[in-house]
Amino acid sequence: MSPTFEVLRDPARRGSYRLRMTGPAGEVLTDLSGLPSIDAVRSAIAQIREAAALALVVDRTAHGA
Repeated sequence: MSPTFEVLRDPARRGSYRLRMTGPAGEVLTDLSGLPSIDAVRSAIAQIREAAALALVVDRTAHGA
């Protein structure tokens, strides 16, 4: 299964939304909360998609040093 964006109501913040991206095995890859509107959710999805396509990988472990 492909990664999935899930849009949920944010119970911690009344009237807000939560955005969760899950991987193929159902693992949570990204979890954003407190998004004020569906437009903010759509914007966050667009930003995540763009960032993922352009992002560099920086290895900060001992193996990358």
